[in-house]
Amino acid sequence: MLLDFVFRIAGAAVVSIGAYFLARILVSRAVLALLARRWPIWAASLRHSRLAMLTALLVSVAIFDMLVRPLGQMYPRLALSLQTVYTVAGIAILAYLLATLASVALTVYEQQPLAKEVPLRGLVQFVDSAILIMGFLMIVTTLMGVPAIHSFTVLAAAFTALGFVFQEPLLGFLAGIQLAANKMVAIGDWIDVPQYGASGTVQEILMTSVKVQNWDNTITTVPARAMISDSFKNWHSMYASGGRRLERSVYVDILSVRLLSPELAARYPTLAQTWQQIKIGGLSADAILTGEAAQHPTNLGLYRVYLTHYLKEHPRVNRQMLCMVRQLQIQQYGVPLDLYLFLLDTDWPQYETTAASIFEYVFATLPEFGLRPIQWPSCLFDSASATNAGQTGVPNAPAQQRSA
Repeated sequence: MLLDFVFRIAGAAVVSIGAYFLARILVSRAVLALLARRWPIWAASLRHSRLAMLTALLVSVAIFDMLVRPLGQMYPRLALSLQTVYTVAGIAILAYLLATLASVALTVYEQQPLAKEVPLRGLVQFVDSAILIMGFLMIVTTLMGVPAIHSFTVLAAAFTALGFVFQEPLLGFLAGIQLAANKMVAIGDWIDVPQYGASGTVQEILMTSVKVQNWDNTITTVPARAMISDSFKNWHSMYASGGRRLERSVYVDILSVRLLSPELAARYPTLAQTWQQIKIGGLSADAILTGEAAQHPTNLGLYRVYLTHYLKEHPRVNRQMLCMVRQLQIQQYGVPLDLYLFLLDTDWPQYETTAASIFEYVFATLPEFGLRPIQWPSCLFDSASATNAGQTGVPNAPAQQRSA
């Protein structure tokens, strides 16, 4: 009888092995070929995974179970021990199969445009972990002979205990879900998290952290929970709007600001031409020169009209957004002539190139209106007076306002 039992077990094992190879060939060739016709992305992802092997293993275990189950009446103890073995194997294969399927689904999802706005890598990592933990607990309860329904009770107790032990990772996971659900950050976004020294492009959004590649090619890992509790800056809306703000100032010498007179117009032809164009309606100055300033303009007021027209006609300035030339609070260095506009160039190198060309034009046209810019040499103290006073020094140079 024992020999007959062994032969039947061996026969069932041979049949199961044959079923394994047959199922693997069918899945890897026939099923994937059908998928490739209609869903090529799924077929490519499945082909590079172990899903075919795991499916074939699960089929072979199921067939082995079907062939061995009738032998339980002959040798109950041996059959029970053997049943425990292939039940454990089936649970392990099934758990690994489901986790692999979740990873394949994530691979397919990340190839879609929506994946950059709603990343699910952290959620899939949590699902994989939950599947593997449940499989492990079911294997333990099977080996201990506990009914399967009790494994869920054990699982609930285990998660309760893990909730106290791993409180911080769980809070980080919940923060990661909140980041994805509220679309606060997405892969490819430029973010600034100064408290963690992160300023660059988001590379990955994991279960409890966000990986940022800084502009110096270093990698900073920012906890997801910190991005919920603290503040950070996301530049995605700037790229989406099609306009990047440029706000910088040029300091003009107050003593060079004068009323327009025939002598001044004769000395600076560009100044005179600007005033003539304003009088005949060629340049709109209603929003800049009003009241008394329109009757008695200054060279600085005319330059603001001239510069505003130049910026609004510039091909790289976004005309749908705010554009103005204004004066800020007068400082000890002079009058800050501030340019406030939005450029169409949102990428950093092109943005800096356009900004530089605009201000190079500003520097070149200031003297044509009889205006003098303030720079470092003109801010020096009179060395002779300082020497007579027994002390020397220079004031701090005005810092240009940082562009957004």
